[in-house]
Amino acid sequence: TDGHSRVFPWMALQRELPSTSERYFSGVPDDEDLVPSIDTAHRTSRVVWDLANKNLADLPPTFFQLTTLQVLYLQQNRFQSLSPLLGCLRDLTVLDVSSNQLQHLPEEISNLHLLSSLFLYNNALSYLPRSFSRLQSLVHLSLSCNQFVGSVPEELYELGNLHTLSLCANRISSLQAPGLSRLTKLTDLNLSMNKITYLPSNIVLPSSLTTLNISTNSIEDINPAFFSQLPSLTCLNLCHNSTTTIPPTLQACPALTTLLLNHNCLVSIPPELGVLQNIAHL
Repeated sequence: TDGHSRVFPWMALQRELPSTSERYFSGVPDDEDLVPSIDTAHRTSRVVWDLANKNLADLPPTFFQLTTLQVLYLQQNRFQSLSPLLGCLRDLTVLDVSSNQLQHLPEEISNLHLLSSLFLYNNALSYLPRSFSRLQSLVHLSLSCNQFVGSVPEELYELGNLHTLSLCANRISSLQAPGLSRLTKLTDLNLSMNKITYLPSNIVLPSSLTTLNISTNSIEDINPAFFSQLPSLTCLNLCHNSTTTIPPTLQACPALTTLLLNHNCLVSIPPELGVLQNIAHL
């Protein structure tokens, strides 16, 4: 597994070994006769196609006739774009196009109504199509190591079923209100290795959040109200910033078990944090 799977354990699930209930393929289909056989396989098995690390820059049009395909691995290739025909693969639940050269996504990606896991890290994306917000089945999304600048892409704020979101290693410098608060099922948020300098009071994070990683930014100041509504937070990573003080309002996170503060400019820890009896890692 890569570094991302160590931050978010769910990412290790993307490369499960084929099981007896799966039909697993790893060659590029160039024969239309393959299509009916795959459709037949779907009746009893999950169809997985692994095209990772095959030096591909595109896929033949016949590939998109495999409309019962459920899992597609395209990572570590040379894709600069994805065909609009991607939208024909309406049964897809897992799509991994990480470690390519993608500069944009087709609007037709919104046709993938069953898509629950989407891995796009290590590409060259700087924006998302407007239709992206229609991916309402998305649960896991990684956009790490791309080229997003400024704010979190607003298309993400409508993804109401999202549980895990990684935007680390971009150039995000600010958080917008009330955007993230709309993600009412979000449990894991990774904003590490960005350009954030301030955690303001008008940013309300979802109360469902359990893991927040904002390490390796340039955070100097944290508004005391920032942590006031995170009762489920168990892990907070603030390492490698320029923070001089930790607000005592962090005591409002009674579930906290891991608090990482090293490589900051802290002078002291507020005594109020002594009430956090569950902290095992500091």
